[in-house]
Amino acid sequence: MAGGLRAWLGRLLGGAPAGGGGDGAGRLAPGARARWPHLRRGWLDPDVPLQGFRTTVLVADLDLVLGAAAAASGGRLGDAEVAEVADAFANLPPEDAPAFLFGGRGPGAVTQVWIALERRPPDSIRLALLADAALVGRLEARLAAGAFAGTARRAELERLGRFFVEALRWQAGEERPSAGAAPRGAVDRLERILADEGAPILELSRGLARRCRDLLGELLALPPGEVAQLDRLLAERGAPDTGEVRRLVGGVPERR
Repeated sequence: MAGGLRAWLGRLLGGAPAGGGGDGAGRLAPGARARWPHLRRGWLDPDVPLQGFRTTVLVADLDLVLGAAAAASGGRLGDAEVAEVADAFANLPPEDAPAFLFGGRGPGAVTQVWIALERRPPDSIRLALLADAALVGRLEARLAAGAFAGTARRAELERLGRFFVEALRWQAGEERPSAGAAPRGAVDRLERILADEGAPILELSRGLARRCRDLLGELLALPPGEVAQLDRLLAERGAPDTGEVRRLVGGVPERR
């Protein structure tokens, strides 16, 4: 995975990685280096054995990911560095894909940390990080579902999961007039993923919200009596009803 991330970072940084010669700062816009001293263009040390981490999350979760990276960094990233990355992302042109170098300097510096960001419209961001394997392992652990036990984030994920599983089962069930094919495989896969304490919770939350949004669109096109039947079943099984899920995930049009 690190090789693919290295190539992607190299493209974001302005071309093929080239170690051993400066840090590419000359290609930055005037004033950018003073405001964002760790911002880089066109340089990535190919000789350092770095491990890769990549995730796509909502823009609203960027601070959480950067905070987890700082906590996992062993002092290489702090509040000032997190604020610098967030400020650059917020203020650079939307088409820019900023990248930053923290930690070690010079060819072969094993303490360096690379972070690159790329916007994914309409509301997501792709973040890649290259660092030593120990840092990447700590970061993955901090963003795993198990690390969020007892939090509002985990509780919301579990409620959306219950809704999706029960609504999908009902959608194909014999108790409604226009049942579809049984989604047993899809339900089983989702239940396994939701039970995995090592699953990346931000990606899981983002993907589940998108699938709930799509499913709601289908369900709310049904006759009102069938939707009411579903809401009663959801309440009986301890899952949120269609109205609550619409508020949680947003972006679902009102019934016409």
